[in-house]
Amino acid sequence: MPSTRILTPIPGCEPEIGYALAALQDTRQRTLDTLAALPQRVLDWPPPFERNSIGTLLYHIPLIEASYLWEDTLQVAPPPEVETLFPHPVRDGHGLLYHVEAVTLEDHLKRMAAVRAHLLEAFCALTLEDFHRPRQIEDYTITPHYVLYHLCQHEAEHRGHIQEIKQSVEMKG
Repeated sequence: MPSTRILTPIPGCEPEIGYALAALQDTRQRTLDTLAALPQRVLDWPPPFERNSIGTLLYHIPLIEASYLWEDTLQVAPPPEVETLFPHPVRDGHGLLYHVEAVTLEDHLKRMAAVRAHLLEAFCALTLEDFHRPRQIEDYTITPHYVLYHLCQHEAEHRGHIQEIKQSVEMKG
């Protein structure tokens, strides 16, 4: 049976915003498909030519999503229940992604889903004017429209890293 490749806007939003959110959701579904039935040993496996394990990337993806939602788009602090999802900083003392291990796939997926639920709610509440309104952040100017574009790119790039790591583990046996 041929696959369907159609974006349907997320309901309850301005259509333009709904389409951008649908692209973000499609990106997430592709990531979830890549992660299906991933054993813990693969999550924590340190790849030889990658600095980051899959577990580290699965922590990093929603952390960046949360940052773009609250710091850049809403420009407020995240709610306490979200802050507790991220006990580690983005980067370690050497500027590398903070290494995360011994976290189950289920816990990573719950964190990702929690942040995404907040993002969908917040973006559906935006007017089209606010979706395109630039926000001045310390060193850059950004719009919520760009935030969604960037989050799609960010997750897709890390999904590629995840796929490479999975293939490396499978080749090792």
